[in-house]
Order: sequence, then structure tokens, then C-alpha cells
Amino acid sequence: MIPTQSALRAYDVSHLTDHAAHWRDLAARRRSVVGTIKSQADSLDWQGQGDEAMKAAMARHAWAADDEAELLDATAASAEVGASVLHH
Repeated sequence: MIPTQSALRAYDVSHLTDHAAHWRDLAARRRSVVGTIKSQADSLDWQGQGDEAMKAAMARHAWAADDEAELLDATAASAEVGASVLHH
């Protein structure tokens, strides 16, 4: 069934913008937490294989966290565009 014009105009899109803000906040927190952990790990005075393993693991984790944050930002942008289209 196709909705009427009045039904479309009455459709509330606030949930999309609320979720988009939440996803952007999650992305920022993800980057911040992983950045803090990486800084703390970099400040450790380790030597040898333990140092190499820790740095390699942190590099992988930082890359994955940034990739996940980018996906959250992209999802938020899609929700905001969708809300804008529906609003107009």
C-alpha cells in the first residue's frame, strides 16, 4: 500500500538523526580510547620480542578501530542524508 502524502509529511525522522549522532559519538569514542591505549603502550619501556609483538598488535588494533570508526561515520552520514530526504 502506498502511503498518502499527509502520512509521508507526518513521518517523524528524528530517530534517524538521533541514531546518527549516537554513531558519530561511538566513532569518536572508539578513536579516543584506542588512541589513549596506543599512547600508553608506546610509553612502555619494553625490549625485544615483547616490544615488537605489542607494537604489531597495537598497530593492527588501531587500524581496525579506525576502520570501524569510519564505518560508523559513514552509517551516520547515510542516516542523516536519508532523514534530510524524508524531511523534504
